[in-house]
Amino acid sequence: MKFIASIALLYRPRLANLIVSLIQTSGYRVGKFLRSFWGAEDLSELAVQLDASGLESRNQFLRLLIILGSLAQLIFGAIVLGLGASGALTGGVYFGIALIISYPLVWSHLILLVVLAIGIPSWPKALGRLIVLTILARQVRQLRAAHDFKIVAVAGSAGKTSTKFAIAQTLESKLKVAWQQGNYNDPVSVPLVFFDREMPNIINVFAWLKIFWQNANDIENWNYDAVVLELGTDAPGDIAQFGKYLDVDLAVVTAIAPEHMEFFGSLENVASEELALAKFSKKLLINTDLCAGEYLADLKKYETYGFGKSDWQLANVKFRAQKHSFDLKHSGKKMFSTSSNFLNQNQLYGLAAASTVASELGFSASEIKKVVTKLEPVNGRLKPLVGIKNSTILDDTYNSAPEAALAALETLYKIKAPQKIAILGSMNELGNYSEEAHKLVGQACDPKKLDLVVTIGASAKKWLAPIAKQAGCKVASYDDPVSAGKYAKKKLKSKALVLVKGSQNGVFAEEAVKTLLRNKADTSQLVRQSPAWLAIKAKRFEF
Repeated sequence: MKFIASIALLYRPRLANLIVSLIQTSGYRVGKFLRSFWGAEDLSELAVQLDASGLESRNQFLRLLIILGSLAQLIFGAIVLGLGASGALTGGVYFGIALIISYPLVWSHLILLVVLAIGIPSWPKALGRLIVLTILARQVRQLRAAHDFKIVAVAGSAGKTSTKFAIAQTLESKLKVAWQQGNYNDPVSVPLVFFDREMPNIINVFAWLKIFWQNANDIENWNYDAVVLELGTDAPGDIAQFGKYLDVDLAVVTAIAPEHMEFFGSLENVASEELALAKFSKKLLINTDLCAGEYLADLKKYETYGFGKSDWQLANVKFRAQKHSFDLKHSGKKMFSTSSNFLNQNQLYGLAAASTVASELGFSASEIKKVVTKLEPVNGRLKPLVGIKNSTILDDTYNSAPEAALAALETLYKIKAPQKIAILGSMNELGNYSEEAHKLVGQACDPKKLDLVVTIGASAKKWLAPIAKQAGCKVASYDDPVSAGKYAKKKLKSKALVLVKGSQNGVFAEEAVKTLLRNKADTSQLVRQSPAWLAIKAKRFEF
């Protein structure tokens, strides 16, 4: 019945929206589109519900072609049918009916020729990625066959990098660990972590040849006990790519939450993507607080961590003097009690994951406690920095999503300060969920706990700012982070507490932080300060 309903869906007026949406959620990859189209029982579950008025120009163009092409085929089919019925065209009746009936299937696939044509300029780069990935994957498999070591992989909608840092730094206290502090989390960059290589331009042939040669020479003498990886995804099917060369010993899933919703469309699709990690992992550890149970029903075996009922539980959590104290329990039995400099309670998840992984790899409770007590926040992840006028800046500028923004605001609220300012940037990659998400954060802006809200970017200005104003907050909106930072600087009072939160591409809230720092040397602790990133930002706004 679902299949019949799915076929019927093709004849609805919103066919063009459905097909364009499925093309988008397939990442404009023809092969992935075809697998989704022909493999689904219900096409509507695979696609985002698009608002035609909000489509970007490329999607508007594809949608228009489908509509015009379908109409042209229907008109032509009707003409052929009429000619056949009048006897003017032999077989015209059957041919006309076939044309009329087949228009959804015809234009669902003819449009792919246009998609291919649009993507032609990127083919050399795509081919280069395929060749590079094939060689790197083979070298990783050779490395795995030649040496005995553990692979720990971290995936999830949020908190991956902080969790990776906590795990790697904990394991390093006793083991030799290969890991990368940057954002090497796609199928091509992840193999480089094994060999400690820098990522060159994908079309730099000579750089890649050098890497392949160096990797081949290093395989025999490679000497690590463990590798800690971060696995990211931008569209459905990305996580599965890692399974072509990774055999993971222990996998951690940090959260299932809205991410890249312009491609995933629903949380069910996000969950399916992130949990695909289970297919090539020997053991799975899941944050049960941030991964709803409904998404875990099909998993055969896994362990959990979190504040609630879980195998590895954070218990008796208290916040005093800007420190969290907590107990870590395993199967209800206390392993140790300690404290942490992390300001946000959710940051403790990384410590729990690190403790669990370390325990699985043979660390004692005392060894784990000694390390996790000393761990510090990662740059750009709610890290305290000293600002002008003896202010404190909570630098949370690496990226932003609704759950993370709400948690950051809660942290801001619970720390005492004579003045509190929230600089909140737009949240990217949320698709049709963007309006709801920004309004949700706007509703969390409490005028009793905030002296000023400053927004950065169009989405925050359009949806977050009005809701915060309605709640009674004083709000100012700016298109770029430098202007937002300069305005906050004018309003800043002695010993103020300033939260800066925003997504990365197009928002770059770290540049607002830069205007408020007391010591400019602390710029080195901000995210995206490489020459390449600074060049990108220089094209967007003036420093």
